[in-house]
Amino acid sequence: SVEEMFEHHHVDTSNFGKGRAKTFSEFVGEVRTGQARLMLDASRHKTLVRVVELALLRIVHGDGQAAKYLIKSRETFLDGRCRDGYQLVGTKKMPFENGVQTSERLVRERIPMLHGHLRFSRQVRERFEDDEDSPSYPGVRTVYRKVIYEAYLDSSDSDLLERVGLAEGSAGGFEQQDDRGNALQYCWLTEQECVSKQVRLKAPIEGSEVDALVPPTAGYDEERLQDFLLSCGVEVENFGSGGVKSLVEFSEELMQGRSALIRQADGSLARIVDVAILQMEEPSGRTLVEVRQTYDNGLVTELRRLPATKRHNDENPFWAAHRVLRHVTHIDEVMVKIDPDNVRYVEERGASKAYGGLPTIYRRHIISCKCSGDL
Repeated sequence: SVEEMFEHHHVDTSNFGKGRAKTFSEFVGEVRTGQARLMLDASRHKTLVRVVELALLRIVHGDGQAAKYLIKSRETFLDGRCRDGYQLVGTKKMPFENGVQTSERLVRERIPMLHGHLRFSRQVRERFEDDEDSPSYPGVRTVYRKVIYEAYLDSSDSDLLERVGLAEGSAGGFEQQDDRGNALQYCWLTEQECVSKQVRLKAPIEGSEVDALVPPTAGYDEERLQDFLLSCGVEVENFGSGGVKSLVEFSEELMQGRSALIRQADGSLARIVDVAILQMEEPSGRTLVEVRQTYDNGLVTELRRLPATKRHNDENPFWAAHRVLRHVTHIDEVMVKIDPDNVRYVEERGASKAYGGLPTIYRRHIISCKCSGDL
């Protein structure tokens, strides 16, 4: 659980819920809904990191030296607070969205005046990361994974150009109310003007990625695992022989979050394996299937299954689905639309021979998605 991970990695939550800081329950809610993820910085001992995925949108009108970019200059909240600063408009990426979907939602919610008038690029994506402490969760290091997407305002509609401040002699900007009632002020700036106002218009050329982020460890080391199994009445003598996993292998699986142990209602122990499975269809109606796997030594294993991966502890199933796209199918996420309303949950129970007959519960999240082109 999130609470166990905080305790294991010595995260101080004493300032949560004070002042403008959010509560621990809100933090847990963010993780479970996929608005944030927990990861571990392998380069710093026991440093737990909150990871937030952000989409920034660079809206361009014109080209060459005449190109102008839409920049947010002020935001006035319903409670009267103001936030000044020139920056690209952005929002959190939801786990079931691809980047273009997030950008389209951003326009609908934050710049509705431009909704339906932009042409979104599927090719332009610039990635970088910012590492900082979040005032919402004091004491928790936050890494913002940012991706800049691009869209073009090609319209020649004089009325639209007048309303958004692009017509000759107009104010060069406009004010817009977003879906939450906040007042946003936008202006159009040239690249040189963006530089002078220190707008981060493009990702840093040198990059700024925190490459050492890995899923957080959980579970038990070998000694603690053996003691725990014995305390639950599980015989440990057979582990490591006769085709049964060793306690070292079992511990490694638990520490990596690829399975978990729970006590059932009757007090007995069960192993939990949570799997995210993609049921992906292309426009012709065909479904993507893993047919076989060929190893480096030439060995071929027949699979005949849907692409899948084990879900980490407390990982939102849709983020696991993105890992399937990235690491299993190697399909660009902007080619795929996940249907968040079409997820089937299947649970199966059985005794696992590989784990000494330990009762195992397989929880399968079958996530439907559509590919925008033939695979």
